[in-house]
Amino acid sequence: MGRIENRIILTHDLKTMVPDAKRLLRQGELMAGVIAIRKSVAIGRAIDDLELLLECYSESDMRNRIEYLPF
Repeated sequence: MGRIENRIILTHDLKTMVPDAKRLLRQGELMAGVIAIRKSVAIGRAIDDLELLLECYSESDMRNRIEYLPF
């Protein structure tokens, strides 16, 4: 069996990725986390919010969590 990479997903795909992440959580599955950025967010704002999120949350804080940007 291959090695599992615990990588947080950064996505604009709120219609697919967020429901899939919520389904995993309901089923009791573990996941590294999802950061969902709305497509309408200006790139500068998205980068600023992402930088803030990464300063505030550790890798373990993001486990089994869905965060939306902008805040």
